[in-house]
Amino acid sequence: MEKVKLTQKQADAIESLLKKGSRDEILDTHFNIDSWQYSENRCLNGMEASHLARALYIGYEVRPKFKVGDWVIRTLELGRYHEKGRVFQIASFDDWENIYADDGGPSHMPGSLRHATPEEIAEEKQRRWWSKHGRGVWELREGDVLKADDGDYLVEVCEVFDSCNVRLTGGITHVKVSELKEGYRVICFAEDRKDLGDD
Repeated sequence: MEKVKLTQKQADAIESLLKKGSRDEILDTHFNIDSWQYSENRCLNGMEASHLARALYIGYEVRPKFKVGDWVIRTLELGRYHEKGRVFQIASFDDWENIYADDGGPSHMPGSLRHATPEEIAEEKQRRWWSKHGRGVWELREGDVLKADDGDYLVEVCEVFDSCNVRLTGGITHVKVSELKEGYRVICFAEDRKDLGDD
């Protein structure tokens, strides 16, 4: 059976309790909801009894420590705000080491998270940027202005065929959006342009 993953604080609490009593006594105390409320062991309150039992009888590993500002990804599926693969930045912790995300939603248990990779972080930052502008990632619309990374020239999206193909100014009739991702960046969305009148 797999070892339980604990925070350093939880591991320290268990080791301290084992010096004072037996495994069975620790489990008995854990079933009392207020048992760890006002002690250094309150970090165990959020643990399910089955996890504590596994930690006591099978063993545990200490998870990497998380801190405010770390980018993390959910590894377990538990509902809308707890979907597997959700990437967020840690905003705060509570007294029981539950983690709160920078984008709101309910708390997260440290055992359901891992540090996000640089690629996962970049992807989430890009998703947030597009979302802030009311768009899906690389959702282009007619009138959007792009700038080429390898020069100072601008192009405008003249026509959107579908989510994968567009036509640009300058006689470029058919361009794949996947190619634009590699060499262009959006500098102005159609709805933000001042040069387009309503007449």
